[in-house]
Amino acid sequence: MIKIVSNIPKDFDMKNNEFRHNPIAAYLVRHIEDRLTYAYRKVANDDDALVITNFYFEENDGMVTLMKLVFNVRSWGEDVLLDKDCLKTFEELCQRVFNCTRIHLTHHPNNGFGLAYFEADKMRDMMALLEAFESIGCDISTTFRLVDKELRERRDIARIGFFGMAKEYEVYVRTDDECQVPHFHVRDIYTEANCAICLQSNSYCKHPQKENYAFRYDFGELLFAFMSEPCRSPRYADNYEFAVTMWDLNNKSVCSLQKEEGSCSIIPDYRSINTRIVVIKSIHDNYDCDHQQTDEDINRLSHALTKKFLKKDGVLFQRLLNQFHLVPNIRLVLMAEQNEAKEVVSLRLCIDRKDLWMPHGISNLQGMLQIMEGYFKQQGLSTIHPNTQSEIVEFLKWMKKELPIIDEYIQITNNKLKIFDDEKNNND
Repeated sequence: MIKIVSNIPKDFDMKNNEFRHNPIAAYLVRHIEDRLTYAYRKVANDDDALVITNFYFEENDGMVTLMKLVFNVRSWGEDVLLDKDCLKTFEELCQRVFNCTRIHLTHHPNNGFGLAYFEADKMRDMMALLEAFESIGCDISTTFRLVDKELRERRDIARIGFFGMAKEYEVYVRTDDECQVPHFHVRDIYTEANCAICLQSNSYCKHPQKENYAFRYDFGELLFAFMSEPCRSPRYADNYEFAVTMWDLNNKSVCSLQKEEGSCSIIPDYRSINTRIVVIKSIHDNYDCDHQQTDEDINRLSHALTKKFLKKDGVLFQRLLNQFHLVPNIRLVLMAEQNEAKEVVSLRLCIDRKDLWMPHGISNLQGMLQIMEGYFKQQGLSTIHPNTQSEIVEFLKWMKKELPIIDEYIQITNNKLKIFDDEKNNND
């Protein structure tokens, strides 16, 4: 747990005394108020507006438990009450000034103490606020003493970059890391979830700091794409080479970099780092000789696939009819190959006869499969026979959008490695 201790005398009342006696508040007055006021005047078209900043915190049992960053806008000597649109603009302004996306202002129109405030009562938000103060040059050591290593370790890193749909994942290498297995760290900047990943294999690294969080199933795809991207520095071919170099420069153990013919690095396949694809419900035919069954009773998934993609007035069926003039009574069937751990290692979308009692198979089967594969490629599906994990994930994600029922039969889940179970047990 992070412990933040105040250096302010205990008899000093943060709320009731003149706030400029507070070193952080005094710094905000000198360096931030003018910038906020100037920017606010441009937004509100009010030349007389003045933004007044304040900062205070509360302690309990020697630990800081609450921090409050307050903004009060006065115009012509009176407090200004903002509407929601103007408040949102002011919030975005504060986020830019403090370089902190965690600052979300709360409107408090009936309180004369402040127009709006950011209240941090969780440790991660308080740390984010202190880092925001440091980003504008404020010396937080005049007010706080941190009794843990987290903020210091944040400074002793070599940042590789950010990735994700919202750039929510930060990749970095620590200086003199206490774990000397070559690895890098990935941190979710919004949830503070953190994990260590090996540089020489597509596996998690069990870190002494217990930063062993497994991210969601598509995390590996995003990480692999990021590591394959050209590095922002022209000295390195890609982000993976940059990460390996930063590890070698800042740690005792050495990570050997291997390259293909050319300049591209051989990167571990992080796409499969924490993905398990499992069949949770049988996709095979289920016959009951004692009862009359419909196609849906025999194989509900096959019935749904056929109804969606092979209906008689649909594009695929018409292409088959135009090519072969006579199309037998056929259906679509999804077949899965599994390993000993019951994980899916390959899928195949096939054509099969509905009238299985017929003695002969389907003539022109290969031609039909070629037409079907061409049809699905036009729909955005790269293959109907995925046999690698990344291809299977892509197939299932595409199919789930078109046919949500498939999620009842095959699922993509996080691979709960033993190190994560151990960590959970220890925390319990």
